[in-house]
Amino acid sequence: MRWNLTPEKKLFLTNFINYGIFQASKYVVPLITVPFIIHVIGVEKFGIVSLAQGLANYLRVGVDYGWNILGVQYIARSQHHADERDRIVNTILVQQLLLSGIAFLILLALIGIFPKLQTHWGVFIAAFGLVPANMLMVPWFFVGMQKVRYLNRAFLFSRLLYVVLIIVFLKPLEHMIWVPVFNSLSLFIGGAIVLVTLRKRFSVQFFLPRWQQLKQFFREGWPIFLSYFSTNFYRNSQVLILALFVNDYFLGIYSAAEKIIKVIQGTFMPLSQTIYPILARKYVESRNRAFVALKKAIWVLGSLAFVVSIGVIVTAPLLIKVIVGQNNADGVKLLWIGSGVIFFGVLNYILGVLFLTNFGYKVLFSRAVFITGIWGILSCFVLSYFFQAFGAMGSFTLAEIFLFIMLSIFSIRKKRLLLSEK
Repeated sequence: MRWNLTPEKKLFLTNFINYGIFQASKYVVPLITVPFIIHVIGVEKFGIVSLAQGLANYLRVGVDYGWNILGVQYIARSQHHADERDRIVNTILVQQLLLSGIAFLILLALIGIFPKLQTHWGVFIAAFGLVPANMLMVPWFFVGMQKVRYLNRAFLFSRLLYVVLIIVFLKPLEHMIWVPVFNSLSLFIGGAIVLVTLRKRFSVQFFLPRWQQLKQFFREGWPIFLSYFSTNFYRNSQVLILALFVNDYFLGIYSAAEKIIKVIQGTFMPLSQTIYPILARKYVESRNRAFVALKKAIWVLGSLAFVVSIGVIVTAPLLIKVIVGQNNADGVKLLWIGSGVIFFGVLNYILGVLFLTNFGYKVLFSRAVFITGIWGILSCFVLSYFFQAFGAMGSFTLAEIFLFIMLSIFSIRKKRLLLSEK
């Protein structure tokens, strides 16, 4: 049987497969390394490493400044104009470099303030390496150009290198600091490969942008930054807040369960990220066609997310045993509570990013996520105080539900989706 695919569908399928490989290396690698890491350094030290990586991810979000979303849109619309494309690349990179310096100063200040961070300061410094390393990967460029295969090569190599370093050297060294060291080192090597690829394959010219250009991009990215930071604020703050109320053991169990949830949710990113630049282009060409494609995305991704969430509930005991290395009733309960994050998180991405952000309502999306972030943090403090790890996971799920309700109301009020039914 021959498949008669249009050039557009062939491009979509190619980018979907390539981005799927990228996300697989990003989310499947923890499923390989986490059980080994826990076996070597123990659940308690794994909790400390997770705390350090959680803090680094907070700072990374500030450095990203939302360009993983908006940068895709800019590159997609200028991919055939080399001068404009190079201007976007250099402006974003220099902006993120400046923000990386500020983020490192913030980390040093936090280490000086909190005794727990002072005790393990080396782990937190090593974990920070993923911030500038992640900046060098420029995934927004390759997704916008619809050339994700080049990103795959660099990122997959860095993840394979990380796995090898963990399996070969972690056990002889037997110190948790090497986990973030190996992670940061492998990502830096991958970032170096990406920079060479930009220059050799895409003929990107590197230069210092004008200050006026930097200020313009800061202004344009601010609404997305607020939503992006607020999203990660309530999605990545649970470990940091929970550390105030529980010991390292329960912090480790929670981190393992949360890792499973996020890895599974991440499997939806290849399809959704592949759709994003296509919708951006369709919106420019034909608004009606963009709405039709969006409606299909809602039904397909939403249905898949619901089935996967049910699957997590059913297989929770097996998932925990594989990751932690033993049966753990608390870990199973955490997965049950957090399973809703997968379903509602996917729906929120569709409504907030694919629809509101892509179709010119990024300020509205930012407002919804900012409110959710504040509400999520407050609820996490309260629920973690009374219910410890279960409360932290509950606040995670409730925040996603709260955001879904807000985004649904905003979307209905705009009545944009009704155009696809006419």
